Amino acid sequence: MTTSETTKEQWLQQIEAWHDSGLSQKAWCRQNGVRPSQPGYWKKKLWAGNAPASSSSTRTAFVPVSLAQRQDQTGQASSVLTVSLPNGLSVSGIDHNNLTLAGQLIGLLQ
Repeated sequence: MTTSETTKEQWLQQIEAWHDSGLSQKAWCRQNGVRPSQPGYWKKKLWAGNAPASSSSTRTAFVPVSLAQRQDQTGQASSVLTVSLPNGLSVSGIDHNNLTLAGQLIGLLQ
């Protein structure tokens, strides 16, 4: 493994530890002696295009979803999805018209 690959793997582990800690980026960095800008830089670098840089960092899980029936502007019932992330944030109002945007937003919030 090259030095570059080793560094990437170390940052994959660091970012996973940050996410698993439930701490804010600033608090995690302070606790671990890391400059606050580093995790964001590496997350962006490693997940460019929303794809993990290494298959070893990919985690798959089933998550609960809720589907609510609502009326749209025409009075028709429409299905709306709410996604609740492990960090407590929720994204709601997801439907077939904004799936791409919702996916990008959720990727940034994780």
